[in-house]
Amino acid sequence: MLRSPVRPRIVPALALAACALGGAVPAQLSFKPLPVVSASPPASPDTGLFRDMRPGGELVAYVSLGSSAETWGYVNGAWSKLTLPVAPPPRSGFAVADTALFGGRTAANTYLNDTWAMFISPAPNVWTQITSANGVYPPGRSDAAFCMGYGLNLLMGGRNQNGVLGDCWQLKESWVPPNIFWNWLPVPAGPSPRYDHGIVNHPGTGFPVLFGGRDANGNALDDTWIFDGSTWTRATPTTRPPARSRHTMGYDYERRRVVVFGGLDQNLQPLNDAWDWTGTDWVRRSVAAAPAPRADASLCYHAQTRRCALFGGGGTTELWSYGTDFLPEWVEFGSGCVYSEQGSASLWAGAPGKAVLGGSLSVSMSLVRPNSTAFLLLGGSNTQWQGRPLPLDLGPLIGTGGCRLYTSVDFVIPKVATIGSISIEFTVPNDPALAGVDLYWQGLGELLSYGFTFRTGTTHAARMRIGAY
Repeated sequence: MLRSPVRPRIVPALALAACALGGAVPAQLSFKPLPVVSASPPASPDTGLFRDMRPGGELVAYVSLGSSAETWGYVNGAWSKLTLPVAPPPRSGFAVADTALFGGRTAANTYLNDTWAMFISPAPNVWTQITSANGVYPPGRSDAAFCMGYGLNLLMGGRNQNGVLGDCWQLKESWVPPNIFWNWLPVPAGPSPRYDHGIVNHPGTGFPVLFGGRDANGNALDDTWIFDGSTWTRATPTTRPPARSRHTMGYDYERRRVVVFGGLDQNLQPLNDAWDWTGTDWVRRSVAAAPAPRADASLCYHAQTRRCALFGGGGTTELWSYGTDFLPEWVEFGSGCVYSEQGSASLWAGAPGKAVLGGSLSVSMSLVRPNSTAFLLLGGSNTQWQGRPLPLDLGPLIGTGGCRLYTSVDFVIPKVATIGSISIEFTVPNDPALAGVDLYWQGLGELLSYGFTFRTGTTHAARMRIGAY
């Protein structure tokens, strides 16, 4: 039976469509071992995992082994040791950013202040040492926190021969000379001096997020700080992770969350809990098959799986992925049947372009005759409707050849096209039964044709998979 709901009924429409499909397993995050079909990099507490910026690259691991250091690449399930003309010398306690590392100390206990990055050089020279154009560098240190991206490349804290540090430095990038340079940020107030903490740049806000570490007395910390480019603000979340140090932090670009995993508690006992920073609060995540408790793991985003990758820690060489089991998708298919000087009518999802539990989304349709009523069709199947196989030829019904119905018509959403297009907005219920459900959309209306006339026709269709974050 067709229904014509107004906007408030779009939400129950989604829920009813899910019920028609028999529901889905509850939403969850999980750790899953990434395939390894070759020898892994050697185990070390001094390991950094980075996104590989080379064409076809996936992950790069830099492993320092005391008197030597190695760089390994991971592609298609296989690790391989990279022979590079230039690479960072061995060190311990170096700070890891998304595609770079800073400082650390040598086996002779010399504190380093060099910066190495992978995003500057083309393959095969993966590593490049950054030279500060103004000749200024942060003092050498180990166990600092370092983040890069979105114009706020920030270094904070650590320790050296002078004790535990609380200073803040920015690695500036500019389109005009000097192009790359370090400068000290005289921030009047901010996080207390600390080491073995974490910091990640949050692209959703553009601001770095700092968490945890240890103070000069060796006490584990549980405070969260946000830096806006000039001022530190201590966050006041309702919930926060237990105090810890030597944890790993990263950013999940798919879920738009800062991730914290593991580390050492106040009593130096290893942890394996996972937490998300939503932008206002910390949420502990219940995950399937979490790795054993560990410190000194390294984490970065893995674009191929659309999840985070976690390497090493706890004396292991394990490689895991971490993220949602239900990735949201918007996949367009089929074709429209009315064409004009401006192309064919389109169906699209507005920002953020994907449907997730508890999130909002808009669906729009273009090139509709102004002031006419157009229809968005929503269904739970793209294979059959009322016993008829899909796609279904609509030409005999609407008088326009080549029009096909690609979705079952479980709900019809009418909207007046006041400016030649229609758009609806809705919120996906935060119901775990909807996670992973596929729903199908298609547009129907009087569409712009050649000569700026209008003909009844359909748009292409889209499959909307509901994700869970």
